[in-house]
Amino acid sequence: CASAQYGLTPLALQAFCVSWVPWWVAQWEAYHTGVVRTGSAVFGVTEIQLIVAGIHVVTAVFGNALWSLPLVGSFEFRVLCIGAQLIVAGGLSVLSVIEVVKTTKSFGELAAAGKRALPLVVLVGVTFAWSVVGPDLHVRAVCAATCALFTRIASELVVCVMTLEPYPRLQPTILLLPCFLVLAMLGVLEGPAGGAALWVYAAY
Repeated sequence: CASAQYGLTPLALQAFCVSWVPWWVAQWEAYHTGVVRTGSAVFGVTEIQLIVAGIHVVTAVFGNALWSLPLVGSFEFRVLCIGAQLIVAGGLSVLSVIEVVKTTKSFGELAAAGKRALPLVVLVGVTFAWSVVGPDLHVRAVCAATCALFTRIASELVVCVMTLEPYPRLQPTILLLPCFLVLAMLGVLEGPAGGAALWVYAAY
C-alpha cells in the first residue's frame, strides 16, 4: 500500500480485503485439518515475500509515480495490481477451502466450519462495501477499525490452532460493523460525531 501510494483511501480498503482473505483462510484450514500449509511446491509464503520485496525494489528504482500510470483511460497500473493480487489470493483461498472440504467427515462438520468463517465474511463484505458506498466517509477511522478487527479475529484463530481450543462462533464486536455500514448508508455517520464513534469502535 505504501509503495503503490494507496494512502488511506477506498483502494486501500480493497487491498486490505484481498490481503486478509488468504492469510485467514490458511489458518482456518489449519484449524480443521491440523496441518499448517505454507504453500505448494510451486508457490507459497516465500514467493509472496519475494513479490512484496520486488514491489518495493521497483518503487525504489522507478519511483511511486510508476503505480499511478494510466493504462486505459483513467485505469491506473496499481488497480491492475489489485486485480492480480485478487486472482492469486482467490486461488490460494480456494485451495484451503478444498482441503477443509476433504477433511470434514459429515455435512454437520462442514456447516460448522462454514459458520466459523462468518467473522471473516462479515469483515471483508462490510469493508469492501464501505469502499463503494462510503468512499469518502471517515476512511481513516474505517481503516483503523477494520484492521483492528482483522487482527483480533486472526489472532484468536491462531491461538485456537495452537491450543486446540474451540474457535468462538459468536463475536459481538464484529456484529457492530454491519450496523455502522447501515448507519453510513442512511447518512447518520456524517460529521465529526460519526467519525468519533468509529474511532471509539476502533479503540474498543
